[in-house]
Amino acid sequence: MRTIMWSSCQETCPLMTSCETTGGTPKAKTIVCTMGLKWYPDPESLHCIKGCEPFMGDNYCDAINNRAFCSYDGGDCCHSTVKTKKVIPFPMSCDLREDCACRDPRAQENSDGHRQRYLG
Repeated sequence: MRTIMWSSCQETCPLMTSCETTGGTPKAKTIVCTMGLKWYPDPESLHCIKGCEPFMGDNYCDAINNRAFCSYDGGDCCHSTVKTKKVIPFPMSCDLREDCACRDPRAQENSDGHRQRYLG
């Protein structure tokens, strides 16, 4: 995703924690259009890496971790898998029918023919 901001350009990795470059270059969170009108670092050397916030399994459904690669927030977003048996969304404004919905395909809520909501 590229956006133009004032006289520079930025590229970010949506829903990822950072971009990793090949060839031993350190991680980059942005890519910049230089004065010579070249991208730095070179976009061809970047790939996005997935990451999870360290709040999994804390009995709060964190929308940012409610994805397969974060183990559906350690089970915190489904009544049948959260330790307290009560889903508490974080932040409190997180919609239990959308971002904080039970997406774990192995959860009891999703094995009884209920609608499943996946997000890789």
